[in-house]
Amino acid sequence: MEAPDSTPPPPENGGAWLFWIIATIVLPSIAGGMIISGSSKAPAVLTLLVLAFIIHLASSLRLRGMQGCAVVALYLGGWTLMVASFYVGCMTAAITH
Repeated sequence: MEAPDSTPPPPENGGAWLFWIIATIVLPSIAGGMIISGSSKAPAVLTLLVLAFIIHLASSLRLRGMQGCAVVALYLGGWTLMVASFYVGCMTAAITH
């Protein structure tokens, strides 16, 4: 039995996961919502998508110490999730407007 005061150390790449989630879910869905709402928001949408691209690459490189199928899920799954989040953002904005 382990001593009650022995807790596992926090993962050293925990912050990278937060940025990976922001880049793959949050930013693309906001951009999708903005593009459907119309007006002249194209520069802001493009900025969000480029920012999501850069953050995804940077956080994926930080998380690259993973092995096997996790690497495929990290890169390809991340891009798939970005496209799906953009679509969900578009559809959510279309339904609410």
